[in-house]
Amino acid sequence: MDFVLSFGRETWGIEVKSGRRVHTNMLRGLKGLAYRNPQVTRKILVFLGTRPLLLDGVEVLPLEDFLALLPG
Repeated sequence: MDFVLSFGRETWGIEVKSGRRVHTNMLRGLKGLAYRNPQVTRKILVFLGTRPLLLDGVEVLPLEDFLALLPG
């Protein structure tokens, strides 16, 4: 599931996965979204794992880490 959220000058492309592991082939949808929407400044994949990663320019964040980023 892909989302685009805007916060001031930032636009985030977000994809949510229900798994605890991430593979590089899971990044295709999010990278395609960012390609089609050049205003996307951050690409974030949210998953149920425990460690944040950076894979091929995509921030891979555990759900708790992602929720901590949200303005509020």
